[in-house]
Amino acid sequence: MKRIIQKIIGKIGKKTSKQFLKFSIIGVLNFIVGYFIYLLFLYGLNLHYFWALIFGHIITVFHSYFWNRFWSFQSKDKYLKEILSFFTVYTFGFLLNLIILPLLVEIFELKPGPAQLIFLVFITLVNIFFNFLGLKFWTFRKVK
Repeated sequence: MKRIIQKIIGKIGKKTSKQFLKFSIIGVLNFIVGYFIYLLFLYGLNLHYFWALIFGHIITVFHSYFWNRFWSFQSKDKYLKEILSFFTVYTFGFLLNLIILPLLVEIFELKPGPAQLIFLVFITLVNIFFNFLGLKFWTFRKVK
């Protein structure tokens, strides 16, 4: 298994591997921050889970943008262009969340807190490579 991983890393390149590792660390941090922000809006401010999801997502995407811009991809491009494409990359996961969270809460009768945690684990595993590739080759690509 170790040799397979080393071959894959050799093909991908050291820079991309480091970026993916940093992106993954930020993803874990973002997962934690995002879930707690959601819970704060849901239980602390007593917002409906739908609004807690929307406001939490907006804050979490900005949090992720900041760390990925400066740490993972070390970008120096214009903010506005990057922010728009960054939000676009993260829109897929958000739209899935807007569909699946109400299903978990209304149809399967899960409480909104645990339902969101279940969805976050699912979407994180599904989207990790899609989001990384979108950020690397579109949002933070180096134009020559």
